[in-house]
Amino acid sequence: IRAFEVVAKHRRPFIGSPAPREFRVELLGSEEPKSELITFIQKPLLGRGLLTALILISILALWVVAIFVGFWAAGRAQETAVGANTFEVNEAGDPINYFNVGLGSESLPTKRVRGRALAASNSSALSRGGVIFSSLAESGEVYEGAIDEDGSFEVPLMPAGPYMFRAYGDGLQDSYQGVQWLRSGAILDLGNIFLEGVPGRLQGYVRNKIGDPISEASIVIGPSATAEEKNATKYELATKADGAFEQLNLQTPASYSVMIAASGYDTMLTEIDLSQGQNLEELTFDLVAQPSSIEGQVAAAIQGESNGQLLDLADVEILATSGEFSVATRTVEEGKFAVLSLPPLKTYVLTFSKPGYDNRDLVIEVGAGSTTYLSETVQIYSSTNSLVGKIQLSSSSENIEDLGIPNVQVLVSDGTLKGQTLSTSDGTYEFTGLEVGQHYVVTFKAEGYESVSFDLPAVPKGASRLPLDVRLVPSTYQLEGSTISLSTNEAVCNIDVVASSGSLILSTVTASLDGKFILPGLTNNRVWTVVFKSDDKNLAALIIDPQNDPAVDGKVSVGSVTVDAKKC
Repeated sequence: IRAFEVVAKHRRPFIGSPAPREFRVELLGSEEPKSELITFIQKPLLGRGLLTALILISILALWVVAIFVGFWAAGRAQETAVGANTFEVNEAGDPINYFNVGLGSESLPTKRVRGRALAASNSSALSRGGVIFSSLAESGEVYEGAIDEDGSFEVPLMPAGPYMFRAYGDGLQDSYQGVQWLRSGAILDLGNIFLEGVPGRLQGYVRNKIGDPISEASIVIGPSATAEEKNATKYELATKADGAFEQLNLQTPASYSVMIAASGYDTMLTEIDLSQGQNLEELTFDLVAQPSSIEGQVAAAIQGESNGQLLDLADVEILATSGEFSVATRTVEEGKFAVLSLPPLKTYVLTFSKPGYDNRDLVIEVGAGSTTYLSETVQIYSSTNSLVGKIQLSSSSENIEDLGIPNVQVLVSDGTLKGQTLSTSDGTYEFTGLEVGQHYVVTFKAEGYESVSFDLPAVPKGASRLPLDVRLVPSTYQLEGSTISLSTNEAVCNIDVVASSGSLILSTVTASLDGKFILPGLTNNRVWTVVFKSDDKNLAALIIDPQNDPAVDGKVSVGSVTVDAKKC
């Protein structure tokens, strides 16, 4: 046999039971190659005995580890285990809590006492303080430790026994409690000790940007937006007349959210931090005022004939100025106006102007975020004043409107003639151009009427239309009447009626049927003698005196005159 080749179908198992295997042997080199199939039993690499031994060793190792961990945990638990009971009360009458640590000898010192001082208000770490352990045993020894920046404290090497524990600090209220540990050589962890801060105070003023105090401003002091405790007490208060406010008994240390609101001002929201026992006494909150406006009404003052009536004026320009700031607007048809978006807390000069009228200025102060309503109508006055009226006949008639006299000259003078005008067909007139404060004499002249003059006193400001109505008396009048027979009491006609006054002679003839007569042309400034004649024979006579018998509507009636003559 020079060579052979084995072909294995399966690999040897690592663990398990022995398994049958087959391989083929091929013989080479002979005249005819031969092949043989051989079968045998194949054992695993790891036998059952060795496997069992390894498992037992692993279980033993696990037991050793478990026992070690258990002892270590038990030791730690003994060192830090804490309990509590009541020993006695302190000076204030509050219960004193004691922390008890398992049983043991009282002769050896502890390793250390530790804990952490936190603020009761917000659980923040306290600093700038310390702790004192005063022994309640006969020795009365005192042990002290400082509170670090993170609030932690630690006091080493203290003998076992009962102690009075006190925690203190700047701005903190002292905290007392009893402590006793009964096992020596342990670590006593007091955990978190919560201390109350000395109450703090917020005090200050609420003002506007120009420094004026704001009274009745609402202030709400509550927990900070970042505070974990959202159910903390909220304090609500209002500023006094001088803008001052004060809030006492605030928990410290703490962060507070302060909201200040006042009518006409933007609401302010700010955050304030109070450290332990801190008082902030000079706070100043400057609120920003909201824009303001002014509203009102403008009218023209019409005096005299309209008895002070006001005429609403549209298109009056209103200019509001304050320093370099100015804004303009105009009135609408009803004379109303509104000046909007005015910077607040300023004094404005409002100038009202319209062609044909005198300018007028008003000084108005505006507040914060408010509308100032002008309670009274703003009156402006015409820059050109007029004299107006109606010229009528002096009459006792009730229908006065029909008695207007046209074409009457109206002359206005102040020593020299200033101008003139004529009355219209209904007797009305208007003279424009009177100057304020000037005295005038107004004269009315018309043919057939007696002239009349009036002294016009100083023209007042705003007298845009001064009224002056006039009644003219005719310069002549007519005599009216009738003649009747003395004997028959019937109308007598064709009687001459002759009126004379000095060299003036007027005459007429009675009517032919009813005996009536009209004799015009008699003047008011003369006494007249009236004679009734027939064939140069005087039949009757009358004396007419205008002072005793004044003309009415330009007429004097003598009624029926009895004459000694026959009827018509």
